[in-house]
Amino acid sequence: MFLSYKKILKYISNEKIEITPFSEEYLGLMSYEMHLSDKLFKVRPKSKMFIGGKPKEKDLNPITLTEDCYILSPKEFIIAKTQEKIFCDENTMALFDGKPSLAQIGLHTTNN
Repeated sequence: MFLSYKKILKYISNEKIEITPFSEEYLGLMSYEMHLSDKLFKVRPKSKMFIGGKPKEKDLNPITLTEDCYILSPKEFIIAKTQEKIFCDENTMALFDGKPSLAQIGLHTTNN
């Protein structure tokens, strides 16, 4: 079951969900819009063999964004952090999903 706008607000007031920082303007009909922070991590395998799941197989190199964009090169993989932190009680879960409107344009936006 997805929570409605009113249910999300109720769960926040009952401390079943905590979103920090929270702004009601980012609350959708059944969602909350998260924002990427300026902290990224470039993932680099330590060798040609990369199975995944083992922390020692890869390096996470931090990147701090200083401009409004980051150009992702072919074969490059990054991990991004959100500005918000989410807490859910033991009977609630959050589902993180991308924005289709951004994916359809290759995650490339401009502020014109």
